[in-house]
Amino acid sequence: MKAAYVCRACERKLKPPPIAQASRCLVKQPARWFTNKTGVPDSRENAGGWISSRGGEGRLDGADLGLFVAPTEDRQSQRSQTRNGKTGRFVDNSEVLKALQGSPVSGSDLPNTNQHATTQIRLKRTPTQTRLPYRRTKSGAIFRRQDHKAIKEKKRMIREVQWAQIKKSIQDQPRADFLGNRKVFVYWKKHFVRLHHWKSDPRRPSWFKTGAWLWNLESLEDMQRAWEALDVTTRKETWPGLMLSTLFSRPDQAHRVLHATLDPLPPSYAIQDAFSVIVTILSEKQSEKQPGDHLGRLLHQRQNEISELVQKLVGVASDSYQPFMQASLGIFAKRSSNFHVKITYDALKAANISLSHNTSLQYASKLAAYTESDGDRYKQASLSILLEAADNGLDLNSPKVAPSISKLLRCGHLKGRQDEFSPDAALHDLIERGFLPNTAHTNSLLGTLCRRGQVDEAMKLARLFIQNKIDLGTRFYHELFSAVRDGHRSEYFEQVLDLMKSAGMKEEMILDKILSAVYSFCANEFRAKKYTPVQEMQPFLHMLRIYEKKFPLAPLQRLIPESLPLLLMPKPGTSDANVSNAWDYERTVLAPAGKYVSDMGEKHLRPNMDTIGIMFKAYILSSWRQPYELLALYQHFKEMLESGDNFARALVSRQKSRVHNSFLYAMLSHQGLVRPALQVFGDMLHDELWEPNADGSTSASQRTPCHPEPSIYTYGVLLDGLSRRKEMRMMNQIMEIMEENRLKPNLVTMNTHIKSQAMTQNVSTVVKLMQSLEARGFEPDQFTLDAFGKLHDKHKKRALRMMQRIIDAKSKLLGQQEISQEPSGL
Repeated sequence: MKAAYVCRACERKLKPPPIAQASRCLVKQPARWFTNKTGVPDSRENAGGWISSRGGEGRLDGADLGLFVAPTEDRQSQRSQTRNGKTGRFVDNSEVLKALQGSPVSGSDLPNTNQHATTQIRLKRTPTQTRLPYRRTKSGAIFRRQDHKAIKEKKRMIREVQWAQIKKSIQDQPRADFLGNRKVFVYWKKHFVRLHHWKSDPRRPSWFKTGAWLWNLESLEDMQRAWEALDVTTRKETWPGLMLSTLFSRPDQAHRVLHATLDPLPPSYAIQDAFSVIVTILSEKQSEKQPGDHLGRLLHQRQNEISELVQKLVGVASDSYQPFMQASLGIFAKRSSNFHVKITYDALKAANISLSHNTSLQYASKLAAYTESDGDRYKQASLSILLEAADNGLDLNSPKVAPSISKLLRCGHLKGRQDEFSPDAALHDLIERGFLPNTAHTNSLLGTLCRRGQVDEAMKLARLFIQNKIDLGTRFYHELFSAVRDGHRSEYFEQVLDLMKSAGMKEEMILDKILSAVYSFCANEFRAKKYTPVQEMQPFLHMLRIYEKKFPLAPLQRLIPESLPLLLMPKPGTSDANVSNAWDYERTVLAPAGKYVSDMGEKHLRPNMDTIGIMFKAYILSSWRQPYELLALYQHFKEMLESGDNFARALVSRQKSRVHNSFLYAMLSHQGLVRPALQVFGDMLHDELWEPNADGSTSASQRTPCHPEPSIYTYGVLLDGLSRRKEMRMMNQIMEIMEENRLKPNLVTMNTHIKSQAMTQNVSTVVKLMQSLEARGFEPDQFTLDAFGKLHDKHKKRALRMMQRIIDAKSKLLGQQEISQEPSGL
């Protein structure tokens, strides 16, 4: 008989391993498989003949599990052969079962392989094996034993605390009522803790569908009317099964059902458990089939309803009736929007409901974070929470508080409002309460100063930290340089270079900053002074002269069809001395940059894709005066991408859509290049190529990404360019394409659209866009007001009257809803 090895779970023939072993099967758990040098029976029926052929001394105690236990003399011979290194040893059945069940075994450990393959095992003694570090539940989920124990212990503690609260409130009741309340508590906990088990258990309890008559109603008002139609006794008897069935079958409707069934008040422990489930699924999507905007509206509506539920529960809370657990309130703060968190926190404080330090930190951390729609509106509330918690004994220097303070000190740009949050004053108040800032906090504060244009204060603090040997990290220098470059603060350019050099930043990183600053300052001065774009005045030439001193020209030359050495050659007679002397950036930016590059030495560096991207985008934007050269350049770059050039594709992979955005911006600057710009946008939409097979056909598995996907900045460049060309119909089509691709417009995109419609005096569309701006959660800034100001005076008054009528209609509708929800008088 030839050696045969068969998995008893999946009945697959296996390759013979060098020694006997038992293992788990990946196909079906649990699994054991036969191993033997001479052969193995393939079924229980054949096992008897096989044992008889072996002299009848073998046992098949583990036949159901697929284990063979060799006779005594066979085991002794195997052990003797093991000492000679010829073969392995059989393991006794009891020892195998102990090992697979997690019990310690004697002798060497069993191999723990997870696939059918040969395994070499060292024949040496190792420490005895303990329990397996995981367990499998009935539903198939795998939990680590330590985590399962912690979860089980946490549930037990919650159950004991809840029963202690109930016991304290009913200790004066008669014995029969006490036992009845105990019975209701045990019933609720027995079924609530097993809600997730019923998903895989077909023997579901009787309350499985008892709540369908209520959760299938469309609105909260309908649920309340249906619930009030029942008598009080029926409500009390029906509520536990109704809530359990809702939590099990329709947890997305649990907040509505709970809100509608609070008369009479259910037990506090049941509300606590139900609310914990409600906030746990708060951020989950309603349906994958819904579009992105619809999902956002559904989530916002759910947060509104849960916030109203919290406010209603706050009204019934007392010392003896606590409807919330601190952990549930913390989860709600973590997963809700800033608006709903602020409303909920104000309601809790108005009701004098005390919050633990951890829950307060959740609220403070949520309100401290900067968001594009809210800005720094809620940072003052976050500071108040932190100061109040510090007065109540919270240690502001503990590690759990550090992230909240970092978010608090990291603010956005200044918007010119009087109520603007001041991180300096906030840090002063925190220091008065014993707070000691660390490096992360100082970086947050310095980054805020840079974004707000306070470069002088940021540099003073940075020098102070560097003198005290505090590492500020690269992020601060990026923000500092961006503040100088984007704010066109050329007087600080040389100082920032010295600061970055003293901090020991990499030379490649500093050179990238220098190249981008040369282009930014030159382009800004070119637009401000309206010079003629002669060839010598193009920023790319100045950048190229700096580039060739430290980097080779060969990598950049692959992207540019024009000869770069020829561009570097001086061309006498073409420069205008009067114009050249009028350039301020040559003195404030080019001169310090050239000095820095000269001090670096003669060692050449290798350019990365960021450096190549900066130079290539500058070359694209410097070709404005030659439209045909710009078209030829894009055709050359497109052919490189579609032919599979690794260098061009690596550049696109690193730069994403920035290179194509530069082409779009340059093309839309010409009246006759609107259609080629739309073709570039079309290439980005169809960013996958089909490579032919040998027979000429194509397959989806061979698609190769070529052009990058359009980003929100791509749509912004398109809308801005089409707005300057007054292509309103195309702008509307671009907005539709953006919505189809599930890209939410940002504030810049909305301002661009409002400006374009205002320039054409389209009053109704401007009013709709202003309303949409508010509905999307954006706050109008100065650019929004400037865009609205493009309307003529008579159209502006008409637009304001239309907006006032809309506001009055909404206020009237809100007042009617409040009146309809008020209880009828006695």
